[in-house]
Amino acid sequence: MLLILAETKSGDTTAACPPFRLIELHLRVESRPDNWSSEEKFCIVLETAPMTEAELSEYCRKHGLYPEQIEAWKVACMSANAESDEQSKRSQKTSKAEKKRIKKLETELRRKEKALAETAALLTLSKKAEAIWGHNDEDE
Repeated sequence: MLLILAETKSGDTTAACPPFRLIELHLRVESRPDNWSSEEKFCIVLETAPMTEAELSEYCRKHGLYPEQIEAWKVACMSANAESDEQSKRSQKTSKAEKKRIKKLETELRRKEKALAETAALLTLSKKAEAIWGHNDEDE
């Protein structure tokens, strides 16, 4: 079991509702640490952050971990925001390009619809003219 401090959601920081609360996280000891959720790994990174090297080694032995695993998780946690920002910028750029492409396709579709409507109107007029004046042999 791992106890961590978590920030409360409300802005009320009275004695009855402190700004942080203790939450329990039960680590799945039966599963491998690499299969743990990102929340569990993050909690371990938070718990081990203030520890000295000796304390960290003892903690790792107790929980069946390696210090390198915790360091890798720490690096992953720290780089998560940078990757998220990068991904957000890429998705905005992609979104902008897609909107531009959609606008171009819609413009082309309107142009083709107008051309189709004009062709249909000309065909209808030619049929009406043929019905009124008959088939013109000079055209052949």
